[in-house]
Amino acid sequence: MEAAGKWKVLGEKVIDSSKWMDYVKSKIELPDGKIIDYFHVRYHDAVAGVLAIDKNGRILMVKSYRFTVDRTQWEIIAGSAEKDERMEDAARRELKEETGYTAKRLEKLVEYYPSAGKGDHRFVLFVARGLRKASRRIDTNEIMGVRFFPVSRIRKMIERGEIMEGMTLTGLLIAFFKGMIR
Repeated sequence: MEAAGKWKVLGEKVIDSSKWMDYVKSKIELPDGKIIDYFHVRYHDAVAGVLAIDKNGRILMVKSYRFTVDRTQWEIIAGSAEKDERMEDAARRELKEETGYTAKRLEKLVEYYPSAGKGDHRFVLFVARGLRKASRRIDTNEIMGVRFFPVSRIRKMIERGEIMEGMTLTGLLIAFFKGMIR
């Protein structure tokens, strides 16, 4: 069976906009000639995530309340890159703002689109090592707590459905797959 081919954009309209994203309605011609309205989100900035691992192999997590799912949960460090900010710099900034830690080494783990069918949001995850407590955390609106977890506890949290945030699961599972954490 042959591949479907590229969709042709006939027109676009921004329905709503915020500091972080535009909600867009596109008029699309599909490869078979059918015309549809396609609603999607165009994000202004990519997100940098940090899987911070200490010298004992423990994972540094932040406790956050997420309004959209009305849930408090443990997650890896993450935040939007600022305009023209390199992703590695955004990762280092978020690590320090959310936890007060700095990292001697940062290694890119993966880059991906978490929901390419609904938006163009791009996530870039890094592994941080050589952690050092440098200051108090700055972000007190989103971050409720900071804690190191042994990998055995992380595994149990995943199995029990306690970790449900997508970037966190992606980072942890890829790190498990690559043997970076055991």
